[in-house]
Amino acid sequence: MKITNGNVSFDATNLNTDDPGVELMQKLTTAQETIIYTVSDQIFVSQQTFNDDEVPLENQRTEPKYEKIKPNGITNLSIFPEHNIIPGGVHYWSVPGAIKVQGNVIISGNAKWEDHGSTLKPRASVVFHELWENYERTVNRQFYSQAHAKAIDAELRFKSTLDPRCSNIAGYGNRVP
Repeated sequence: MKITNGNVSFDATNLNTDDPGVELMQKLTTAQETIIYTVSDQIFVSQQTFNDDEVPLENQRTEPKYEKIKPNGITNLSIFPEHNIIPGGVHYWSVPGAIKVQGNVIISGNAKWEDHGSTLKPRASVVFHELWENYERTVNRQFYSQAHAKAIDAELRFKSTLDPRCSNIAGYGNRVP
């Protein structure tokens, strides 16, 4: 990986490009959209209002403000809304346009999760899943349900590599207090 003038590049030469981790890095570093990963307990967000045709309304974005991260310790923001928009225009959280980022995965530095049971979920597995999901939402304009399913598929492929950073159950976990 190389950073030049704020741009990240990833050379996959001599790497197994079928590996889901390599594939994700290639996707993130070649996308025109900017997707970032942040470790924080606060998020910097605004709301956007959409019209009946699911188009963002001009000048209908609130001023960005800081808020606490979601209770599960993960906030996954994209310029693309999470769900189909209800006719009449609904507010959706999105990353503020002022920071020139189209996608942002924010995960609390103190959060821990367990698979449905008592096994601690590796942080790498959570980060992998959330970044893949954000890529699908931000770059491929997928709603949450489709993006989440694709992230689970990728996570299952990652697990098949027997990497110890994979969780037992792809895509789901409960926050440990």
